[in-house]
Amino acid sequence: MPNAQSRTMPSQASGRLPRGRLLNLQTSAPYDLAFHAYLPRASLVTDRVLVCIHGINRQARDQATAFQTLAEQLGTALIAPLFDTVRYPRYQRLAVGEDGPRADVALDAAITQVVEAAGLDDNPRRLLFGYSGGGQFAHRYAALHPERVAAVVIGAAGWYTLPESQRRFPHGLGQRNGLPAIDIPAYLDIPMAVLVGDLDRDRRTSFNCTGSKDRDQGQTRVDRGRHFIARMRCAIREHGLETSYRFELLPGVGHSFTSAVKTGGLVYRVEAFLAEVGATKPVETRATGLCPARPRQQKGPTPEGGPLAWPLNPAQAFG
Repeated sequence: MPNAQSRTMPSQASGRLPRGRLLNLQTSAPYDLAFHAYLPRASLVTDRVLVCIHGINRQARDQATAFQTLAEQLGTALIAPLFDTVRYPRYQRLAVGEDGPRADVALDAAITQVVEAAGLDDNPRRLLFGYSGGGQFAHRYAALHPERVAAVVIGAAGWYTLPESQRRFPHGLGQRNGLPAIDIPAYLDIPMAVLVGDLDRDRRTSFNCTGSKDRDQGQTRVDRGRHFIARMRCAIREHGLETSYRFELLPGVGHSFTSAVKTGGLVYRVEAFLAEVGATKPVETRATGLCPARPRQQKGPTPEGGPLAWPLNPAQAFG
């Protein structure tokens, strides 16, 4: 957890946060959400923010460290919340209908804090990445707030909210007490990618092994990720949309965020998808020497859903 001294936000009157440093911050009550933030040293895109959501192991700092380089390259602010186990035990479901603060509202409070302190546009579009439980959070956040999201990349989620209006959220997109009706066409119009290690087939206790989930979505994270994308593609056809959805296997990777980054090329796959769907804007100027050189492209298997167009060994992106 960030220490108390590092959580202090700069005065909003200054309109500034330190650039080029990974900061440990915290929102005020009632959310009390610790989070990491990073502002690029070079040009800053003010209408986008890159948000990285951890899994149940709470590796928020690892994610922030891994995605710093991408934030620098894109020119976007980076926010990586840390949902603690006491206040946000079921953050991946957004804690809808439960006591305590909602995780999606807490994240918005953190984004607003950075917006005000860094001089970003009001309500910047979110580029959402989530790994494991964070992947569950990311696509459910997008379902509730489609107008705030530019793109979603899900890393090896355990189970998914299916595009079925007859099932209540978070199992489907149907009405739930305390929530407005989900704008299903707007949600389906958000580009999404699912990235799963080709060895991620373990069914341990952290994996939802209920009979209904096995029957509805598959018995492994590979099966469930592939099934989710297939269902989303069916749903957009029914609504007359042409949204870009992608499913990819990360070669030689099990259920490990570190391995997904170092071995599976996770960060560069996220970068490639965001660029492909036009979710980012080019940064016109960058200070030299800020980002490590990208590794040379290495040969490997072509991922499902498209040609191989990025390196597979981005160890430099993970600190």
